[in-house]
Amino acid sequence: MDKKINCLHIVYSDLGGASNVVFSLIDSQLIRNINQQILFFGPQLLNNYKKFCFNKKINFNFIKKQKFLKNVKSIYFFYKKIKFNNPKIIFIHDFSIIACLIYKLFNPSVKIVFVNHTPSASSNFWKVKIIRNFLFLFDAWISINKIDFDYMKSKNKIFLKKIFYIENGVNINFFSNQKIKKKEKVFKIGMACRIDNTKEYKLIARALNHKKIKNLNIKFSLCGSGSDQANFKKFLLDEKLINRVTLEGNLFDEKLKNWFSSLDLYVQASKGEQMSISVLQAMSMRVPVIGSNVNGLDNFLNNKKKIGRLFNNNIQDLASSIFFFIK
Repeated sequence: MDKKINCLHIVYSDLGGASNVVFSLIDSQLIRNINQQILFFGPQLLNNYKKFCFNKKINFNFIKKQKFLKNVKSIYFFYKKIKFNNPKIIFIHDFSIIACLIYKLFNPSVKIVFVNHTPSASSNFWKVKIIRNFLFLFDAWISINKIDFDYMKSKNKIFLKKIFYIENGVNINFFSNQKIKKKEKVFKIGMACRIDNTKEYKLIARALNHKKIKNLNIKFSLCGSGSDQANFKKFLLDEKLINRVTLEGNLFDEKLKNWFSSLDLYVQASKGEQMSISVLQAMSMRVPVIGSNVNGLDNFLNNKKKIGRLFNNNIQDLASSIFFFIK
């Protein structure tokens, strides 16, 4: 029997779409002769991520994110962890490339694949711009967004064979909804995201006060957590919206599935996406979807084809879109 090849995924350990992609890939068991391992990196390791790895018998390690002055030490720990896992293939779903490239220097046969999950609207996109310059050191670059894919091809014609376009996917066997939702007095809209400055959850909250829908019984449920959570709570108090908006925190597995089932409308209000896992999950759950008319959503939500609905990032257009689905 052939020995399994070690494959290491390096991924941010907090809430985000990249971790969902890794878990879906492991769940799919598309490649059975590969021993998949995960090296998490970030401020914390979520308990649900640990639970997933224990249940799937996946070897995993965690490195806590350090401040800038401790980066050199962090790179050393990264290298030691990679060496311990002894991978033949490394999938980088984060920005931690330095330790990987050092490992490849001493192990030239190792294949390194960079997967770009970062939308151009993100404050971290400058890191992607820097990493693009190291394409010649990677064995493959995977874009999950068509615009990013076309840009990479136009700027790196020498390395065209290294650039691939693979869209995100979700487990449609798990994210399926056979139940018919009972009509409720409250019309519930929801969004799942990391609560940071790349998402427009404040726009959704403000839209609730628009004259077109202000007097309708609409509640907004926000699933997730992030660095802007405390500021958003203060915003809700200041705008007197605290009774119309619920902060659910991080939801996983059955709790996340049940949350999607409770929605009448899913809203992805964003400054830009690569390819939203949450939108795909909502669609798979047969929840109507509307999203901002921005890169990463306009490529598969389409008003003319009636696949979801796009809105411009202003209160008037969003309120009209919500009203359309209520009526």
